[in-house]
Amino acid sequence: MLVALGAMQSACSTPDPTLRLDTNWIVQPAPAPAEPVRVESGDSVLRQTLHPEGAARLLGDVQHGTGEDDLLPDGSLLYLVNSPVAVVYCGLNLAEISTLNRIFLDSSNNQRCLVDADKDGSFESAFNARSPIEGLPIVNSRLPENRRAVEPPVAYEVVSPEAVGDNYWVEIEYQGRPLLYNRRNFGIQYGNAESDQRLSSWQYVSGEEFPASLSMMGATFTVLSEDESGLLIRIDRTMPRRAFSVIQTVTYGY
Repeated sequence: MLVALGAMQSACSTPDPTLRLDTNWIVQPAPAPAEPVRVESGDSVLRQTLHPEGAARLLGDVQHGTGEDDLLPDGSLLYLVNSPVAVVYCGLNLAEISTLNRIFLDSSNNQRCLVDADKDGSFESAFNARSPIEGLPIVNSRLPENRRAVEPPVAYEVVSPEAVGDNYWVEIEYQGRPLLYNRRNFGIQYGNAESDQRLSSWQYVSGEEFPASLSMMGATFTVLSEDESGLLIRIDRTMPRRAFSVIQTVTYGY
């Protein structure tokens, strides 16, 4: 009986994989600079544009909530969120969120999302998805089963991801030298003109001898020399076209 109950509880608590949502942005290829670049700590070594995996444009207004800030107006650009069971797009302009939600839910990035469940070219329902990730609109969560109805349904048209422009980017950043080691640290940063974030992982080259090369995100660069004004770096290969996404994980120590 205990085994059967345990199996039933396990089955009930297993997330439905068909409701999983995830988001990919695509790194846009760019030519390597003709000349080496000089960087100080905090400077960008290489920055490239991110486009969403897919994009759409609303063909009518959608009142996503009760306030003026909850309106997704006709012509709004949307980015694709991957779902195995429906067509899901979310707005690039973020919804307002209360101070309490910011504090207690660690959620300042409130995505307004629209669902075309029958894939007929019109959105018939909507939901909000909160995300702690700043700088890049991303939804990595579950598709809510209880969603707000959009009545009447609002049509949309699929457009080129290039319509989003060059507002979002990913870059390799020079993060300086640590106090205890003779290293030169480099990390990945992403964002837009108003907000950016760093990934928690980083890589380094030894400060003992230059030139020294490093590969990150498919790009390769060589630190040629160092002086009082920083590092002189040659970009050997830029980041190729590839998917980019961010997932936040939480670990606990006891």
